[in-house]
Amino acid sequence: MTKVWGELNSLSNQVIIELEKIYTEKIPYGQIASLELLNTIIELSKKINRELAVYIDRKGVVKLVTVGTWDLVKIPQMWSKRSREGYSGIRCIHTHPNGDSSFSDADLNALINLKLDAMIALGIGKNTLCSFANLLPVEGLLTSEYEVQENLTVLKLLTLPFMDLLIELEKRLEFKGHLLDTGKEKALLVIVDWRKIVDLEIDDIKEELINLAKTANLEVSDVLIQKRDKRDPSYLVGKGKINEIALKVQEDQVDCVIFEDSLSPSQQANLMEYLGIKVFDRTTLILDIFAQRAKTREGKLQVELAQLSYLLPRLSGHGINLSRLGGGVGTRGPGETKLETDRRHVRNRIHNLKNEIEVIEKHRNLLQTDRKGKLLPIVALVGYTNAGKSSLLNSMASDNVLVEDKLFATLDTTTRSFQVDSQQILLTDTIGFIRNLPHQLISAFQSTLEEVKLADLLLHVIDVNNKNMESNIKTVQGVLKDLDVLDKPMIYVFNKADLINNEPIIHPEYNPYCLVSAKTGFGLQQLNSVINEFFSKEEVKTKLHIPYNQGYLLDKAYQSGKVEIIDYDDQGTTIFLVAQENKIINELKKLRVLEY
Repeated sequence: MTKVWGELNSLSNQVIIELEKIYTEKIPYGQIASLELLNTIIELSKKINRELAVYIDRKGVVKLVTVGTWDLVKIPQMWSKRSREGYSGIRCIHTHPNGDSSFSDADLNALINLKLDAMIALGIGKNTLCSFANLLPVEGLLTSEYEVQENLTVLKLLTLPFMDLLIELEKRLEFKGHLLDTGKEKALLVIVDWRKIVDLEIDDIKEELINLAKTANLEVSDVLIQKRDKRDPSYLVGKGKINEIALKVQEDQVDCVIFEDSLSPSQQANLMEYLGIKVFDRTTLILDIFAQRAKTREGKLQVELAQLSYLLPRLSGHGINLSRLGGGVGTRGPGETKLETDRRHVRNRIHNLKNEIEVIEKHRNLLQTDRKGKLLPIVALVGYTNAGKSSLLNSMASDNVLVEDKLFATLDTTTRSFQVDSQQILLTDTIGFIRNLPHQLISAFQSTLEEVKLADLLLHVIDVNNKNMESNIKTVQGVLKDLDVLDKPMIYVFNKADLINNEPIIHPEYNPYCLVSAKTGFGLQQLNSVINEFFSKEEVKTKLHIPYNQGYLLDKAYQSGKVEIIDYDDQGTTIFLVAQENKIINELKKLRVLEY
């Protein structure tokens, strides 16, 4: 690595070249540094009036040079192949242009969190003084214990028996076995308050992002919020906030940073380069959740297509290189072994995925045609994620579809039949919607969402206990509008009544509605009555005479609704058919004798 990192704004090309030359310095074995190296970074720090930091391994090789606030750079784990219980094998020498060589809290946090071999601060003044700190093993382990030597001259610093000290300290370390991987990555969440958010308060946005992170099996270390009026084209947030994020990354040793707002490919690349770890946005987080939860072949293919469609514009130039993401969030899913950094390979894979999904869609269309041929009413469950659609399906159809108190617990469409009065109805559960649902997912799951378009009636399931109920309703209505189905007949089903004390006041626009509890069964009988009333009020009673040579139409009549056979004669069968007008096929309508 010969690139200089950090705050390079306003530095001349000549200065950057001088900084890059630091990588050619070679420190003799056993010494903390060479006099030449110390003189170089002291003079350059004076020249630019900024802090400089140099990271050196035990072979005396300069691994990293940074400008600005030195503690804002996380040392990549790939530099050290040592046990996670021991020293990192890296020491840091940095300057304090203000002349004070005392360690700050950030200095000591870096020493402890990164398990550095040593931390050295150079207070640049008339007479440069130095401070030296190293971690101390306690009962065979490295903890937060350390010792500090202050007010050292440069000569005294250079004569410290650095390597001998390290050897003695490592003798006091005991191997306690390899640390177990908990399977959870640690994430730092970043939210921008644009001061124009009307549907949700910033605390509600924060709560939803935390829930998304937990659903993705992430451990949330902290949430940072910044108020801004406009987006920074390079980093989304301001430079001061970036520095705060970088410091948090180091102090909390997080594995990734998640932004609530969508990041452009260049913003994502800039942030990853600046912070040195994975950086993703809310879209990636949702895609990752879908990747973990897709079970059917179609669902897996659709998720992979959405992932690749999102990834493709981020594979240009010096953008995201998948080989350095290191697994975990943002890389999971059915396509993780196929992902390539070559844009051509990704395009080919997208083309193949679309072909595979097209074959599945043809099969789905055959099933839908068969379903339409049976002329059974179709009711589709829609709603915000975690509103309780799957629980309602289980209660209404006596089924055992997976139910979890998590966002996007189920992705794959499930259809079951259930009986309302004497009418058999098909009930379809669909994926849950969410605020700013990534357009890649809407596009990829278009065939799945076709189920909503086929439905005769929508049940809009709403979590009545959710304080953002109104906002969630508007979100679902927005997605239904995108699908061009907002004008379909709808019953508003306010679920989770068991979690509230008093019956809520429902706005008149949400009518007809039912208050239910899928968990306890409260209100389900009323819901069945409302569904039955909906289909019954549109039914007509028709008298038909079906000739014997068209006997197959009698079967079609039974599929259309309720049939009462009243007479047989020489030419055929006379029946009364009670069915919805739109369910009666034209061939039957031509045989109509009398309608009530």
